[in-house]
Amino acid sequence: MGLGLPEAFDSLREPAKVVLEACWNWGYAYGLLEEMDNVAEVVLAHPGKTRLIADAQIKTDRLDARGLAHLLRGNLVATARIPAKATRQRKNVLRRRLFWIRERTRVRNRAHALLHRQHGLEMPQVSDPFSKKGIAALKKLQLPEPDHWLLQQDLAELEELQRYINDLTKLR
Repeated sequence: MGLGLPEAFDSLREPAKVVLEACWNWGYAYGLLEEMDNVAEVVLAHPGKTRLIADAQIKTDRLDARGLAHLLRGNLVATARIPAKATRQRKNVLRRRLFWIRERTRVRNRAHALLHRQHGLEMPQVSDPFSKKGIAALKKLQLPEPDHWLLQQDLAELEELQRYINDLTKLR
């Protein structure tokens, strides 16, 4: 996206007002546009509130851009809030941490299911079966193959996921 963008705005006679749809990569585009001398203002369009985009029968980038430009000229863009760059970066860290926590939950549920459905075993009698004591007890369980190997694989994955979560927790 960065290629050719500065040149396009440099060719304008006066600073432009730009509208940008809030999609998955809006932060990158916003950062580029915000730094350009020939961009007076960047407006971030809220896709859910901008009915032109949300309700379009024919979805193409070109049609969306034209429609947003018309809304911008009429000052009719439903805007999305633009957090500060530091806030956006922190949110990215929190999103990744949340992702790893969901992955950890998925692996824990898989381990529960393996023990209970395949062997009728309950988790170790500790307050948290995935605490240090609980994991130590799970590692000692002797299950028939391939379930023993599958459980050990889940436990190794949980250790790795916990490292990721701990690392991201330090960044917050």
